[in-house]
Amino acid sequence: METKEKAQELVDRFYNLQSSIAWDTSNENKEKASIFNDELGADVELYWHELAKQSALLVVDEIVKVVGYNSEVHLWEQVKQEIINL
Repeated sequence: METKEKAQELVDRFYNLQSSIAWDTSNENKEKASIFNDELGADVELYWHELAKQSALLVVDEIVKVVGYNSEVHLWEQVKQEIINL
């Protein structure tokens, strides 16, 4: 496993979730959200990116718990560090 690629894959998968969420809201709320997103601009992207990173880190922590302390733990710890570095 290439740790850098696995880290990017996990973060990308969580990041891409935000675009697939079917927000079941009224048109009024959709308009408010659109205005809010326009006002925040790039900050919205930073928020989603950070949320994706934190989600990926949680997954890696859970994998480490399940795997236990064997040779794979070292690889997953490297993945975790790569996620932090993104």
